[in-house]
Amino acid sequence: MQGLLSDEPRKSVERMVLRLRGADANAVRTQQLFLSQARWVDAPILAVHRELVAATLGEEGVLTIDGTDILKDGHESVGVAR
Repeated sequence: MQGLLSDEPRKSVERMVLRLRGADANAVRTQQLFLSQARWVDAPILAVHRELVAATLGEEGVLTIDGTDILKDGHESVGVAR
């Protein structure tokens, strides 16, 4: 929580741990293992998330995310091969 609430601009596990614990590679690995292997009870978090979304969008609100705004064609496009 200290790392997430800090003024660190990039909130990756590695950067947060290094900022709080100094240059300790073991602390970084330990935190990464904890986050990846720990069992989390996510039902309460998801319930709060749903409430926040419902309060923001309303009962009849619709949120549309469209990632087709960049044409993937030509020599200047990243990841496109002829």
